[in-house]
Amino acid sequence: MRPKRFTLLLAAMACLLILNASALAAERVALVVGNAGYDDPDARLRNPVNDATAVAAALRRIGFEVIEGRDLDEDNFYDKIAVFENAANAASVTLFFYAGHGLQVDGRNYLAPIDMRLEKRQDLRRRAIELAAVLEVMRSETNLVILDACRTNPLARNLARALGMSRAAAATRGLARVEKARGTLIAFATEADDVADDGEGAHSPYTAALLEHLETPGLSVQELFTHVAGSVEKRTGGRQRPWTNASLSKVVRLVPAVPVQDRLSVEHLAAQRLFWESVKDSTNAADLQAYLDRYPGGTYEVLARNRLEALRDAAPGVAPGPKTYRLTVRAMPADSTIRIMNINAEYSPGMELQPGRYDVLVERQDYESVRQWIVIDRADVAVDITLPGMTAGSGEFEALAMLQDAIGSYAPQNGQVDYARARRLFEQAADTGHPLAVMWLARNYAAGRAGFVRNEERAQELARGVIQDVQRLAREGDREACFLLGSAYDEELAVRKDHVKAVSWYRKAADQGHALAQNNLGAMYMQGLGVAQSDREAVKWYRKAAEQGHTIAQRNMGWMYMQGLGVAQSDREAVKWLRQAAEQGDATAQRLLGYMYDEGLGVEQSDREAVKWYRKAAAQGDATAQNNLGLMYSHGRGVPESDREAVKWYRQAAEQGYATAQYNLGLMYRHGLGVEQSHSEAVKWYRKAADQGHTTAQDNLAEMGQ
Repeated sequence: MRPKRFTLLLAAMACLLILNASALAAERVALVVGNAGYDDPDARLRNPVNDATAVAAALRRIGFEVIEGRDLDEDNFYDKIAVFENAANAASVTLFFYAGHGLQVDGRNYLAPIDMRLEKRQDLRRRAIELAAVLEVMRSETNLVILDACRTNPLARNLARALGMSRAAAATRGLARVEKARGTLIAFATEADDVADDGEGAHSPYTAALLEHLETPGLSVQELFTHVAGSVEKRTGGRQRPWTNASLSKVVRLVPAVPVQDRLSVEHLAAQRLFWESVKDSTNAADLQAYLDRYPGGTYEVLARNRLEALRDAAPGVAPGPKTYRLTVRAMPADSTIRIMNINAEYSPGMELQPGRYDVLVERQDYESVRQWIVIDRADVAVDITLPGMTAGSGEFEALAMLQDAIGSYAPQNGQVDYARARRLFEQAADTGHPLAVMWLARNYAAGRAGFVRNEERAQELARGVIQDVQRLAREGDREACFLLGSAYDEELAVRKDHVKAVSWYRKAADQGHALAQNNLGAMYMQGLGVAQSDREAVKWYRKAAEQGHTIAQRNMGWMYMQGLGVAQSDREAVKWLRQAAEQGDATAQRLLGYMYDEGLGVEQSDREAVKWYRKAAAQGDATAQNNLGLMYSHGRGVPESDREAVKWYRQAAEQGYATAQYNLGLMYRHGLGVEQSHSEAVKWYRKAADQGHTTAQDNLAEMGQ
């Protein structure tokens, strides 16, 4: 028996090294392993060999020397690692891809050779391949590890019994996070405690997504795995959520960017370049903003934004010229005419003005005009002006007041959202007929949010009735209308989906301080929809919304810090933002905060705190949290061990369609844990999980003759 290495390293991501695929082949080395044909019939998988073969071919096309292994037993697995170690000595980039079974015990990750059988704890060291054995030979400047390992592993059943666990479900918690090593990225096919599907087609969902994006020119590694994660979540309906940890010291691109000239027409580029040349040296912020408005996501977008920031931040008396500030007048009624009487420029929301006094006139037919002086001095200014005649008893005033109450009602109170009250208030606001209130109701029906059942037909009917009024109000600068119009283009409500227009209107609302628009603009940058993908810009807008107390943005900030996207990876910062959102009642943030305590990431490990936050999220119906809480009861971690309580929580998640919980509930019925043993109930729940592609449930059904 050859010695095995057990030193643990970790991973992360973010960085940019433009490599020439043909010239640097010897400097890029990959070990690709696919294990499917396990000796244990219950453990056999459909796709890992197909996955490994396709990934190996793709890596060769982008300049990697590939060491390939299929259906490796223990000895052959170590032989391949040794070959990989020799080849990797002179490499600047090393990559390890593994598809097959994996498991963790006591925080250590193990990969399964096809001849692995686990009867007792000692078998792990003698028969399994510890991930650290591979990580230890990866000492290049850039090291990439991709693990498409199925998380529910029948090979672990006997081991669970040997370790004294009273349930096989104890072995389904997946691979553990690894300690960080600089220059390393590790990508997991799914987050901890979830199932990575084997897939019903030629490839697993994760490998299929990887193959879809791996050869895309110009993607940084960070962008690559962000796109992969998005594709996997889309393919699996959100059931599988890939996880990436990285600590890269530079930006890495596996495939060089295609020159912009190859992607855009010469005429378009020429026009854009001419426009840029005409404004790039301007000291007027409006000129640069005109370029950004005309060419969203354009070639010079980053330069334009940098220049715009410099103009806004320059100290008085220092080039590039006098500092300007934004003036926004929010008039009620929203369609009032706004004029600045002592300058020639026409008013526009957020217009740039130098410090001084401005004579503002607001007027509308059938209302008494208001004229007042507004002083701008070293800060942006936003003022609300309500015309006399629009009293608290007027229809529009009451409608908008009711809408604000409805929007506010969706914020959690005492850690929970009163969905029935939120729905009632949104309906009452919409009953006034105000177009903004009606459009909000349409959004809620479209997405099934705020206590509404999703109804696309009703959503479109409502949106079509008010879209022209929303467009008019948005053009007049109403920030709520700007947000709603951006949302309409984003969600295809009464207009064709147009991400560029969605970004434009979100930005107009975000620039006026609309927190939800700021969050959504961050999401557009995160996904590269309507703008050039930029994690840094995503963080910028998420932060603006989060600092206003927006819970989803706070959760998003936590996620960005967890993943190291657009910011330096920091579990401590992630916990800070997740806690803010969790304490406001955001269920996803509560679940993620529970996970951080569960794993001891950014906080001292605490089963009791993990249970506390899992329970809060579970009480709000978060299926993953419900399943996790079931696992805590199954293990007796942070709570007294109770199969009956475990069954209760597995059932709640299973009834929401969560495949992992359906499998766990089937397991409890099969073995009579916390419930009366029932073959028929076990088959029922296994089948529900199997129908969603849960491979272990499929294998168990076959084992039971189903």
